[in-house]
Amino acid sequence: MGVYLCIASNGVPPTVSKRITVDVEFPPMIWVPNQLVGAPAGTNVTVDCHTEAFPRAISYWVYDGQMVLTTGKHSPVTTENSYRSHMQLTVRDLKAKDFGSYKCISKNSLGETEGSIRLYEIPMPSAAPKATEVRSSSPREDRAPGVTPSPATKSSSAKGNTIAPLTPKRAPTASPPRKGQGPSQGGASPPPPTTGSGVTTTTFTATMVCLPLLVGVLH
Repeated sequence: MGVYLCIASNGVPPTVSKRITVDVEFPPMIWVPNQLVGAPAGTNVTVDCHTEAFPRAISYWVYDGQMVLTTGKHSPVTTENSYRSHMQLTVRDLKAKDFGSYKCISKNSLGETEGSIRLYEIPMPSAAPKATEVRSSSPREDRAPGVTPSPATKSSSAKGNTIAPLTPKRAPTASPPRKGQGPSQGGASPPPPTTGSGVTTTTFTATMVCLPLLVGVLH
């Protein structure tokens, strides 16, 4: 199918040529790139068919037994190039009633053919969650699980040293004298008791003597 050029020459000018156009007639043929098309509700979708026919065919879309016309809902467009045609149908703002089977039909004087495209609903893709970074303004103290820090413990960040808690010391107490042991004769004091902490406690005993007052002058 196309244009042919026939040239005749016998070496004696002029050369004779004849252009011949050959047309091959055939009924329509249809190719459907995608027979299943999924789209979410509320969006726009475009389906298409490719046809070839000669003589030139009449092509149109059918949905639910009715020819699809150009409206605010549907936009059928056909682009022709020689014996080839590209059919496109755009459906806007998809609703539940818009999902189903669409047919692209092409016919000429030699025949008729059709292709089918099924449009089905798919869920609307959800947006990916955004990662949120949380920062604490107070410093965190690392310690072993189950250990509660003592309120008396103070830590110093200087040079990484730690001051241990201060524990008050108990004052040593004197042990009472054992039974049967009293103060020694002559006013001597018993030996001082000694505690286990190394601290010595000393007990002093005072003796008071009362003397009569002598009045007179000794010569």
